[in-house]
This record gives sequence, C-alpha cells and structure tokens, in this order.
Amino acid sequence: MSSDYDGGYAGAFLYTFESEGSKTFTVEASKAGKKKSVQVTAKYEIGAPTLNIDQTDQMVTNKKFELSGKATDDNYSVTVNINGQSAYMNYNGTFSESFTLNEGENKFNVVATNENGKQTTKSVTITYSVGAPTLTLNQNDQSVTSKFFTLTGKATDDNYSVTVTINGQSAYMNYNGTFSESFTLNEGENKFTVVATNENGKQTTKSITVTLEVGSPIISFINCPETTTQKSISIIGTVGGERNGVYLFVNDKQWSVSSNGKFEQNVSLRNGVNTFDFRAVNSYGKETIVTKIITYSPSNTNDEQ
Repeated sequence: MSSDYDGGYAGAFLYTFESEGSKTFTVEASKAGKKKSVQVTAKYEIGAPTLNIDQTDQMVTNKKFELSGKATDDNYSVTVNINGQSAYMNYNGTFSESFTLNEGENKFNVVATNENGKQTTKSVTITYSVGAPTLTLNQNDQSVTSKFFTLTGKATDDNYSVTVTINGQSAYMNYNGTFSESFTLNEGENKFTVVATNENGKQTTKSITVTLEVGSPIISFINCPETTTQKSISIIGTVGGERNGVYLFVNDKQWSVSSNGKFEQNVSLRNGVNTFDFRAVNSYGKETIVTKIITYSPSNTNDEQ
C-alpha cells in the first residue's frame, strides 16, 4: 500500500476465480481508532465463442450446398455442429460442410461451443427451388415430302437425371442428354409433343408439327399413238413425280415399272377405238389416272383378221 498525493492510500489485491461466479469483497480502512468499510462485488463470466456464417438466407436452384463460416474463442478451443452433426474445422477456426438440399426451405442451426461449455448459435435458411429440365429440339414446325422423319434434341438438368417421352413413348437418350427417334409420317399434319422429366418430377414440354405433303405420280408417254394401222403396238412411258413404291395398273391389270420409272408393254388392238386407263398409285396412296385412246384403222382387210 502506498500514499497518494492527497494523503490517502491506494493498493491492490489479487484474487483468482476458480470458476464462474460472483465474489463480494469487503474493504476496511481504520485511522485513529475509526473504521470505515465498503463492499465491492466482482463477477467472473466466461465469454461465448465468436461465430460467423458466410451465407445468409437465400434461394438457390442447385441441390448441392456448402455451408461455411468461422468460430473462434480467445481462451478455449471450439467445436462446431450443424443441425446436431459435427462440422470439420480447420486450425484457424474456419469450417465447411456440404449438404444435399430438399425442395423448399432447408434450415441450418449452427452451434459453436468452447471447452467451458459456452455456446453461440446462429441459423440460416436456404430455400431450394427445383428447376425444370432444359429441353431443346433440333427441328421446328416444317413441311416435308418424305414420310420418314427423325426427331432429335437434347434434355439436361444440373441436378437430376432426365427422361424424355415423345407422344407418350420413351425416347432413347445418350449419356450427354441427346435423344433421337424415327417416325413414319401420315399425310398431313403430324404433331409431336416432347416432354422432359427430371427425377424430382419437374417437366418441360415442347411441341412441333411436321406436315407431310405427298405428291402424286406423273405418267408420261414415249410411244402411245392416237391412231395406228398396226394391230399390235408397244406402249412405252415413264412414271415420275412421287413414285416411291409405285404400282401401275392399265385397265385394272398391273404393268411392271422399272427402278427408273419406265414401263413398256405390247398390246393387241381391236378395230376402232381402244381405251386404256392408266392408274399409278404410290406408297402414300396418292394416285394419278390418265386415259389414252388409240384408234386402230387397218390398212387392208387382212389386218382386220
């Protein structure tokens, strides 16, 4: 104890707390047989850890989420748990844990605890909104002249595997999300509805209309005179235009057509008018009918036999 400048005295007393709590000290001074005392209460309380979370409440579209932050204490080591599970901590107090989110709100309670049992708690809510797959079709609405059509495209999702149906039927998909399916068109409008569905049930739908415009066969003649003096002649011609899978009928009897569309047939004529009805039908059911009349006028009586 030492004397201060105004004749009083100053001093210090060191007391070590063994645990948290309060301690009341009585300080007594006496002089010339007189005493005076005061009471002073000191309180020892261990502070809780400092806890910071890097994320705030937010909405995300990716189901994979990493929660990170830092928990420190000036006096004690600290552990962190997230929703009751221990989090991995680095030597400097930083921590991070990865989670797979559920659709909707995902609440994370983060608790930092020091060796003395003091805790700091913080919470963050992450809302996961599941997006639908991305669907791209390589074809647009169009008109075609071939009945064979292949529909192609790509369907992907950042979080889930995806399946594709076309008009309710499963389409074959490659590992990278591309798909293709072949169809035989009907004449006129053919509508294709493509649905991409991810594992979480979210869907993306697109449609296209492919119009098949089928042409008819075209019958042309190389040799088919209107009049002749010959009793037997060879009728020669071609079938052009849309002649895919074409059949040629003459007076309801089938004539052969070569691969290049040519036909040739010997016919015997009757005296006078001879009518030939040519009917060409392609694989689409389109037909063309041409009627040819050949008048046979024999040059002498022997030709009439």
